[in-house]
Amino acid sequence: MAEESMTDRFNAAAKISRALVDGSIKNTRLEPNWIPGSGSFWYARDVSEGREFRIVDAAAQTNRVAFDHARLAELIQKETGEVFAGVTAYALPLADVKFTPDHESVEFILGPGRWRYDKGQDLLAPIEGVNPPGQKVISPDGSMAAILRDFNLWVVDLTSGEERQLTHDGERLYPYASQPPGSGHLAHIPNPAMRLSLEWSPDSKRIFTHRIDCLNVATADVIEFAPPGGGRSNTFQIPFAYPGDENIPMAHFLSVGIATGDLVYADCDPVPIVRMDDDLFSLGLAWYSAKPDLAYFVATNRGETEASVIEFDTTNGQTRVVFTETSDTYLELGPLVYARSNVYYVASRHAFTWQSERSGMARLYLYDAKTGELLSELTTGNYRVVDVIRVAEDNDEIWFTACCFDDLEDPYRRALCRVKLDGSEFSRFGDLLLDQDVLSQTDFGLMLARMAGADTSGMSGVSPCGEWFAVTTGNLSQPSSSAVYDRNGNKVLDIEVADFSAVMDNWQWPEEFFTTAADGKTLIRGVMVKPSDFDPSNTYPVIDQIYAGPQTSYAPKAALRDFSDKLTLSDAFALAELGAIVVIIDGRGTTLRDRSFHDHSSGALQKASDIDDHVAAIQQLAERYAFIDAGRVGITGLSAGGYGTAHAMLARPDFYKVGVACAGNYDAALFKHGWSERYQGLPGEADYENQRLTSLAPNLKGRLLFIHGLLDHGCHPAALFQLTQALSDANKNYDLFVDPSAGHERSGHAYWRMWNYFSEHLLEKGLADECTVQVGLSMLVPPSRKKREAMLNQQSGAPHLPDA
Repeated sequence: MAEESMTDRFNAAAKISRALVDGSIKNTRLEPNWIPGSGSFWYARDVSEGREFRIVDAAAQTNRVAFDHARLAELIQKETGEVFAGVTAYALPLADVKFTPDHESVEFILGPGRWRYDKGQDLLAPIEGVNPPGQKVISPDGSMAAILRDFNLWVVDLTSGEERQLTHDGERLYPYASQPPGSGHLAHIPNPAMRLSLEWSPDSKRIFTHRIDCLNVATADVIEFAPPGGGRSNTFQIPFAYPGDENIPMAHFLSVGIATGDLVYADCDPVPIVRMDDDLFSLGLAWYSAKPDLAYFVATNRGETEASVIEFDTTNGQTRVVFTETSDTYLELGPLVYARSNVYYVASRHAFTWQSERSGMARLYLYDAKTGELLSELTTGNYRVVDVIRVAEDNDEIWFTACCFDDLEDPYRRALCRVKLDGSEFSRFGDLLLDQDVLSQTDFGLMLARMAGADTSGMSGVSPCGEWFAVTTGNLSQPSSSAVYDRNGNKVLDIEVADFSAVMDNWQWPEEFFTTAADGKTLIRGVMVKPSDFDPSNTYPVIDQIYAGPQTSYAPKAALRDFSDKLTLSDAFALAELGAIVVIIDGRGTTLRDRSFHDHSSGALQKASDIDDHVAAIQQLAERYAFIDAGRVGITGLSAGGYGTAHAMLARPDFYKVGVACAGNYDAALFKHGWSERYQGLPGEADYENQRLTSLAPNLKGRLLFIHGLLDHGCHPAALFQLTQALSDANKNYDLFVDPSAGHERSGHAYWRMWNYFSEHLLEKGLADECTVQVGLSMLVPPSRKKREAMLNQQSGAPHLPDA
């Protein structure tokens, strides 16, 4: 193929990559926002001009436009003047939307204030009261908002605007109501939008929160070699604990009196911050009970082999252990390490749900919050719980999704289920030939929204009363569809069918496949993506798009079902468009299967999504399909996928010929303490040498390109350079592209470099001209650089980060 045609392919790849995430494909998923006091919800329908707000009344079986969008746009322009002069009907800048039960009025945040639109009176008016800027948590009685300022807690009277400072000794490395300083892969860029880590007491008289102590945590140095505007480089020291460090971030739990400002600390040891430096409040692992003097939190040890529910008397500081669970390997309290846990407080019973894999499958249990006694084993069948959707206390039941059913070929296919809180009356709903996507608070997208301060409490696939549920169903070979059902599983209303018309020219639907793992017996699932001009009479090289992280399941379950699947398929479709078959495989050592499947990588991170399973799967596919050339196999991935790529090139050098490893965590000893201690174990007790790639450096035979951002402190460049040094010492040829302005990401330029690498060395088509089209979500300029420039533009004074 001529060089010019490869340039055309590159631009086609960039175009389809962008189309999969920019809204060109519409209505792939239903996200209901239930309206209190009614059996109805609102949602946003994707339309060509933007989004259209609609209201679904389940009882009346209606789906209608929520209001006159054009008229509201006119009123916004009239009432706000130049501020929103350019607003259009289907690009309304509304946030925190809330409808009244009769649907006749809607409230929302518009700019710095809150507004009410009364449809009957055709009136848009500001709501009297105060709407403090930034993130806030409103008290249960609606009179106050808790805010964070200079690492301290304040409260704002929402009527008068009076502000009162509650704490006075907060500092950057010991803040109140915050995530750990340094959390996230772009920690050199402060994020004031992060959700506050706190809960109000039911009577609005106290706040339950924590302080995160990073005062003695060792730092990771990040150097900004190419600061915006040029000049001297900047060095940032970010608190970052490695596995085995003596000091890690610790949470000190306390309550704060609103009237008096008194601080009552829990009289127990501080709690280690583990997992991914997570916030226990957003994970559902810290909550206020229905009793205004009692709060609870889950204390987990380093390595996460023990978790205890602690009761905390917020008036005197007394604590007691209510319940403890231990495990030989790490505990899983939710579906994924990134997601909200499946721990929920049940006020009507003063109890809490608890997920455990003690039986070998993830199951739900109900425990008494006072005694710690087991009240009921909620799930007992041979299936695993995925997400808790709703605890419907009015009906004394819990709704959840589950997978790994014996009667389904696909172990990952989810079904919506319901069971009484005493473990009786189990029901399973829906078409079991299709994956059932039901929105829950464990959803990764909702978690990100909460971290950014959004109120997601009304968002769920099941109504608060438990009488209705909304499901998006689909598979990889057809557009998804959404509908509403009654509690008995009868469909009452079709809502949306995903619209793929924008990409249907030569569109090739992804295909799921099943193979056998390298052990010769375990079922492995994967997804295959073909180029749009696929010809079964041709033979194609294979690109293995890998994510070798034990904390997730990577292969999409349905076409563009949610945002993470969109990103995964965005990369896969682009790579396929170059002229390759792309496979995405979940090998042993990953999640959403039974415990033995997941524990395959416990203490052996090099076996997460076991590369031997990938090799076995590709070989079986080559036997199955003549168009697959198993003699020309490449591999690529980001983060844990970067590790998996480098590991594959070094551990299976005769099989994988070309690799592009992006932003890899090439040595767990140089990665986050919580993640590494959870999955590899505590140093001194676990073997960290078995996952370290430097010892495999002499094995390299193929072409290997590393892509890494120098501002990536999470997957720190130190691990990359220690690996490349080992390759240099072994006199091995490798290629390296470092992006001085990138964090844990790939810029559009990095994508272009990656595609050229595969084009030249795997497809043997030579180099292409510059790709001028945006790739997926990545611009040619790294997103982190844009954030950095935006932050500097808001500052007055020196162009360096203060104390960051």
